[in-house]
Amino acid sequence: MHLRLITVKNGWLEFADPVKQWKILVTHYGGLGGLAIIGIIFAAIIPCIGLFFCCCRCAGHCGARSQPFDKKYDHCRKVFLNILLIGVSTIILFGVVCAFVTNEYMQEGIENLPSRAKTNLKDVELYLTTTKKQISTLLTTNYNELEITLNNILQASGKIVTEELAAYSHAVSLTNLNEIVSGLDTIRQDLRMIDKLTRDLRTNASQLDIVVRGVKKNLLETLTGCKNHECQQVLHDYKINQMSIQVDFDKLPDVTLALRNITSLMEGNIVSEVSQGRETFLKIQRNIQQAVNETIPVVSASIENAGRSLASASKNITSLIDKINKEITKVYIPHLKIAQDNIEEYSIYRYYFGLGVSSVLLAIFTLLTFGLLCGICGKRPDGFGDDCCNKGTGGRFLMIAVWIIFLLTSILIVITTVLMIIGVMSHRTICEPLQNPKDNHIFELVDELVQVKQLLYPNNLEADINLSWIVTHCHKNETLYNVLKLKYLMELDSLKNFVDRYAISSTIDLEFEK
Repeated sequence: MHLRLITVKNGWLEFADPVKQWKILVTHYGGLGGLAIIGIIFAAIIPCIGLFFCCCRCAGHCGARSQPFDKKYDHCRKVFLNILLIGVSTIILFGVVCAFVTNEYMQEGIENLPSRAKTNLKDVELYLTTTKKQISTLLTTNYNELEITLNNILQASGKIVTEELAAYSHAVSLTNLNEIVSGLDTIRQDLRMIDKLTRDLRTNASQLDIVVRGVKKNLLETLTGCKNHECQQVLHDYKINQMSIQVDFDKLPDVTLALRNITSLMEGNIVSEVSQGRETFLKIQRNIQQAVNETIPVVSASIENAGRSLASASKNITSLIDKINKEITKVYIPHLKIAQDNIEEYSIYRYYFGLGVSSVLLAIFTLLTFGLLCGICGKRPDGFGDDCCNKGTGGRFLMIAVWIIFLLTSILIVITTVLMIIGVMSHRTICEPLQNPKDNHIFELVDELVQVKQLLYPNNLEADINLSWIVTHCHKNETLYNVLKLKYLMELDSLKNFVDRYAISSTIDLEFEK
């Protein structure tokens, strides 16, 4: 329905004919209009009533002449009217308090509006600046550190692969075997020397045993033929009969079999086979290192391309944030400064005006209060030695209050009506849209007037973002990425598969398959 009342055409608001759309106006603004009309009618009638009352008083009626004696039931009527006037005064007192408090709240709100708006803008600017730093750190600084680490790992990958290959293939055993096989010739020569020495030792031992036996035989014959005591003593002390070679050289190990086995191994080309196997393994290691060295530039280029893409996305986002911060610093905050200056210069007049209106109500309440006190507590005037606070004085206070009411109530009603209309319209056009921007006609008009997508994404015609979207998702406390639809600059999901998108893993697999 609202679309039939207010539309946007060529960037300007266009209002529908209220005569043709009176049903919509009555439906949406009938209550407000009715209260305003009633207020205007009262504002027009009260001066007429005051004029009639004045004429009535001038004619000597309406209490213009005092009665010397109370009539019947006057006492009951006075009590009833006093109670009624006390009730009216209480209501006026409530209105006085509300008027003064409302005036103070309005003044405080108006004076603090620019500063609070500036504080909110500063908070937004701080939030955007912090977000920009985090994006730059995440997509640029951290990725550069990751790139350096990956390149270091790639440079060391050949060594890592060969070490892993050596571990899985038990290359240590092959190296040990090669060292053992390399020493077989030396072992064979040592065994041959041991075998020769063993045979020579046995031969020499046999010859020595024959010589010792001959010496033993000669000594026995000589000592036996000698009858001297010394000869017998030598024969007894040195036990010539037991002299012989005690070492059993036959128990020495026979190395012939070991020598034969080693010779057989060496004649079977085992040394060359083991050496060839070791050379083959070393060749595999060299080929792996060469393949890794050829793959490193390709993989590094893919990583660098991914880094450039992330840096470009980071630059786009940060430039958008800088643009928003620039608008806040160069446009909105200076306008708030102008508003602050105007408020400081002119809001005091509104404050004094509200204070004057509240003072009128306070004056009426004060006069009614004094009138009630003098009327209830004072004496009837008798013309001789009257007190200053008698019932006549109370009546004068009440009449002054009545005259002020007749003179100024119309103005107060008009002011109240205007403030009511301004308050209701402000609530409907500002508060309600901000509280519930979704499916709100005011925000639809604002979205048509303020083309947010042209401000944020001027080069993207398919961008779908408006002010109501931003406010709605701010209410949901969503991230800046969702609120500003930064997906038009960079898809977060693409960060998860940048390894596949830039074919880093497939490049590594393909190069190693080669």
